[in-house]
Amino acid sequence: MKKHRGLFLALGLAAMIGLMAGESRAGTLTLSVYSGAGTGGTLIDSFTGGSTSINLNPTQLSTLNTDLHAAGFGAYNFNSLSGLSNNPGDAALAFIQVSGQLAAATTGTGMGADITVVLNEDSFNAPSAAAGNKLVNAGTANYKGNTPGGSSSNTTNTGNFFQPVAPSNQVTTTAPSLPSTGAPIDNPNSGSETGLGPYATPFSLESETVLRLTATPGGAGATNGFTNTVSVTAIPEPASLVLMLTGMPLPLVVLGLLRRRRAAA
Repeated sequence: MKKHRGLFLALGLAAMIGLMAGESRAGTLTLSVYSGAGTGGTLIDSFTGGSTSINLNPTQLSTLNTDLHAAGFGAYNFNSLSGLSNNPGDAALAFIQVSGQLAAATTGTGMGADITVVLNEDSFNAPSAAAGNKLVNAGTANYKGNTPGGSSSNTTNTGNFFQPVAPSNQVTTTAPSLPSTGAPIDNPNSGSETGLGPYATPFSLESETVLRLTATPGGAGATNGFTNTVSVTAIPEPASLVLMLTGMPLPLVVLGLLRRRRAAA
């Protein structure tokens, strides 16, 4: 046993190094804000977080708003901005979600202009490619302070799936824009999905949220609380279908099948 102790220690150390290496390959959430619609405009600010969450603190929000004003968007302020993911994904789902609240003052430069919030992350290892996997893009918007005739608010959500090693393997889905109806409080939602062909891991997910907000002159300002979720959803595995149909834990299902076979024998 002593003869193999060194081997066991070496194997244990190798396993720990492998685990650490796996952790080092975890993705990093990045939140960026651009002028205009899409990523073709000027980058105003970019922030990085952990592999599963990023939440701009008051100092970072202050920096973002100062830079927004300097870029010609003096009427805009972010009250909050954050992102979530389940990186590196699981057998059923991989997702990223951005959420926040944009406010517009009744006066100021850039009112009614487009800005884009981008959340992205790479190193998703699951779900693996299977017939029926889809790229799903869903968003909500909660407008306040937009009285009839005084707002031109909208939110447009786009989701991207791509592989860093094969940039040509990219799938994009864009949800219909979410315009304000002019009511003081409006909470529309929108979504779209598209099928994914064969792909390899790792892959990356990216959401683009185009925001436009106009406050009513003489009013109290306007806000838009928004979310944009981009996900790769997989078809249920056969075992998952059994669970869904029976509502029973998998071990009990298997045990029941074994008992039936023994009884038949």
